[in-house]
Amino acid sequence: MNKKSLLFIVPLFFFLLSYHNVYSEKISNPNERSRFFLANALAERGEFKVDNEIKRYGRTIDISEKDGSFYSDKAPMQSFLSVPVLFVYRFLTGGKITEKGALFVMKLFLHNLLAILLFFLFYRESLKILNSKFEAAAISFWLIFGTPLYTFFTTYFSHSIAAAMLFLFYLCSKEIRKKEGTRVLSFFTGVLGGVIFLTEYTTFFALAFISLTTLLFSSKRSLIFPYVAGAAVMAVIFFT
Repeated sequence: MNKKSLLFIVPLFFFLLSYHNVYSEKISNPNERSRFFLANALAERGEFKVDNEIKRYGRTIDISEKDGSFYSDKAPMQSFLSVPVLFVYRFLTGGKITEKGALFVMKLFLHNLLAILLFFLFYRESLKILNSKFEAAAISFWLIFGTPLYTFFTTYFSHSIAAAMLFLFYLCSKEIRKKEGTRVLSFFTGVLGGVIFLTEYTTFFALAFISLTTLLFSSKRSLIFPYVAGAAVMAVIFFT
């Protein structure tokens, strides 16, 4: 895919993914609202308590209570990744943010980028089978916009972000099983697995299956330790 194609495809994807926005001031999704609460609390006050967000935007499910304070009970990684985006958004608006605006900004600069990454990963793998750039691009476009993936990429941010990273995790793991795998790639893949789990806990079984096959069938045993070390880094973050 040449530079001219990239200059056309990337803006087109941004438009198509951003144009369909299901959230408004009257419509919210508990799956995203709880994560937004945590991201805003971290960006605004550097804390995990979402008491202020509940007072400001209203109650929602997916919230837990401890010692009289409220916390998001969702996997936290999407909120962590959204903090820089929300910090800039808050700075540009003088702190006068809305839930709808925050979700839209998170979608533009986090969610859309992962959707575009997934397209190019689909394209890369399809090209190996079809040996036609046009057909590979057409099928990859259809996979994003002509299947339930599009619904997830426009409604359920965390699920689609995890799906994109999970496919990348699979491809990296496949490289580790070959002789071309490196320690750096192995460590990165372990970290990526942890990031995915902290984005969506329900990815555990997929991650476990891919990891098990990678560890059992890796052509270089020396790659196992960096892989486990990378996952261990994220495990420490999770348990602390």
